[in-house]
Amino acid sequence: MDPRTITVGLLAAFAIPSFTAAHVVSLPRPSASGPTTTTGRPVAQLRAKVSAHVYVLDSLAGHVSRFPIVDGLVQSQPDASLNVPTGSSGFALDAEGKQYVSYTAGQRINVYARGAKNADPPERFITIDSSCEPAESAVDGRHYIFVVMLCSHGPTGVTVISPRGKVSEISTAFVSSIALDPQGSLYVETTTDLVHPVIDVYTTPETHPKLARSPCFKRADVGFAGIAVSTQNTLFVGGNHEIDVIKDTDNSCPVSGHRLISTVNPQLSHPTLAISGDQVFALERSAQVLLQLDAREDRQTPVATVPVAGNPVAVAVGP
Repeated sequence: MDPRTITVGLLAAFAIPSFTAAHVVSLPRPSASGPTTTTGRPVAQLRAKVSAHVYVLDSLAGHVSRFPIVDGLVQSQPDASLNVPTGSSGFALDAEGKQYVSYTAGQRINVYARGAKNADPPERFITIDSSCEPAESAVDGRHYIFVVMLCSHGPTGVTVISPRGKVSEISTAFVSSIALDPQGSLYVETTTDLVHPVIDVYTTPETHPKLARSPCFKRADVGFAGIAVSTQNTLFVGGNHEIDVIKDTDNSCPVSGHRLISTVNPQLSHPTLAISGDQVFALERSAQVLLQLDAREDRQTPVATVPVAGNPVAVAVGP
């Protein structure tokens, strides 16, 4: 066996849509001066220092585009692109900036080095011995991988893969999205009736998952979106035409008195989310755009709008 390959065995689960959680980094607030985009918003010149990147996975074309963030603003052109297998459905970053791509048809996770681009090969593979297929994933600071599997039958849940390849499962209801907070707690968006979202929060999810709280939402959504948690302990839940914003300690059901982020143009529609400081990056699959939003504002025009072609399925923020 290739020494770069880890093979793990998994249980079957229900078919689950795939969305991706984000690695969190801190960004400066957008600059108030400088050249402007076609929408009149200020943008920094590319010769300025790049503070971070937004990564977007296109499963149709088979590549991960890396968009630089300069003076707090995401730029409209990528500065690098990584070739990955077509049909890949999940993307995550670890604390070192390594890139984890869920290759659905190949039943494996490809792990690429930080800064990998073009045709750079994976550093290693995590091959999954299962009839199920890996989709959304998240990686914590101890390099435990949390992965949602696409399956046609059996119980559903989140599979946990240790750095040595040991496998365990967190059994929950129908899973639509996962995210990690800075303390390492796992947030699992579930929909027991396939309509109303519930967020199950697990502490010590790597080895001894304990359900700490389960805030829920009364609103009904047609379709599913992503979730993300900021370094300010705020939970963002994507929905139809809006993003719910609540304290991550909230345990009410249904949640009430929380903020809503909505946009003027284009309108939100079940976005996949990534968070960095007070900036929200909302990936709209159907509209094929990446929106940068201000987490402090409610009704707003996006700070930046970046076209993304193909079938964009995942977004993350990192080095």
